[in-house]
Amino acid sequence: MIKKEIETKKSGRYFLLGNPACNLKSLWLVCHGYGQLADSFIKNFEVLDKEDTLIAAPEGLHRFYLKGFSGGIGASWMTKEERESDINDHTFFLSGVYKDIMENFNTGKFMVNLLGFSQGTATICRWIVRKNIKPDNLILWGGRVPPDIDYPKFKQSISNAKFFLVVGEKDKYIDEEKIKNEEEALNKFEIPYMLIRYKGGHEISKDVLIKLNKLLEKK
Repeated sequence: MIKKEIETKKSGRYFLLGNPACNLKSLWLVCHGYGQLADSFIKNFEVLDKEDTLIAAPEGLHRFYLKGFSGGIGASWMTKEERESDINDHTFFLSGVYKDIMENFNTGKFMVNLLGFSQGTATICRWIVRKNIKPDNLILWGGRVPPDIDYPKFKQSISNAKFFLVVGEKDKYIDEEKIKNEEEALNKFEIPYMLIRYKGGHEISKDVLIKLNKLLEKK
C-alpha cells in the first residue's frame, strides 16, 4: 500500500465579540477545547466585552457529531491520526486568522492576549513556536504546554509576555502529579510563570477570568 498526501483548500471560521471598529486596547485570541464549537466557547468571554476589547475565537478544522450520527456537534484541533499534517494545518489557519484581524481591525498598538483551553492549550503553544508569535500575555487554562514543544523556542517567543497556568482544583483531567510535572518542565528551562488555582472543574470560570484580566491590565 502506498500513502500519498496532497494539499487541498479548506475553509475555517472564527467568531468575534466586541466592536471591530473601536480603538482597540486589548485583543483576546482564544482557542476552545476538544468537542466544543467556537461560537459557544466565545460566550465565556462576554464578561470582557468592552468598547476597547475584541475577542476572537477560531474553530478547530475538524467538526463531528458528539454522539452517533446526529445531534450536537463539536470540533477538534487534531487527533493522533496524521498528527503532523493536522498541526501544520491549524497553525497555518491560526496565522490566517491573526493576519485577518491585524489587517482589518488594527487601529494602533494594543495588547495581545492568547488563551488556550484544554486541547486548545497545545494548539496555542505549537502555533506560537512554529510561527514565531510573540504575545503580550499567554494563558493556558485547563491544559499544558505539549511535551513535544521546543522549549527554548517557546521561551524565546514568550520572553516579554506574562505567562499564566490556570487550573481548577476539581479539574478531572489535571491532577496534582500533572501540575507538578508541568512546573518541573518549565523550571528546567527557567520559564517564568504564575500558577492560578481556583475552586472549580474543567471549565472557564468567569470570576477568575475577570480577576485575570485585571492583572493583565496592570502591565
